[in-house]
Amino acid sequence: MNSAYKVQIDIETAIPLGLIINEMVTNFFKHCARDSKGKRSFAISLTNISDNKFVFRFVDSGKGFPKGTSLDNINSLGLELIDSLSDQINAKFRFFNENGANCEILLEL
Repeated sequence: MNSAYKVQIDIETAIPLGLIINEMVTNFFKHCARDSKGKRSFAISLTNISDNKFVFRFVDSGKGFPKGTSLDNINSLGLELIDSLSDQINAKFRFFNENGANCEILLEL
């Protein structure tokens, strides 16, 4: 079972992080394909990896990102927005395919 814990963040981090979450959820509803039962699923998690470092992770059950998509050749306004907002809060953004689309934000609070 996952343990829950409280994380406090300042407003300068909370607003961009909230916008990142909103963009990820919006992208899920726009792009995630339904399975054979007509369902879609996604998970959002925040994992403490050291004293004040966290990984915010979004995973969905879709087909993933188009082949060849990278931060160097983003042609998606949504991914560009997430990357820009991550820079704004001094976080590192990466995305990859693994049983669907995966996005990770490494941030220090």
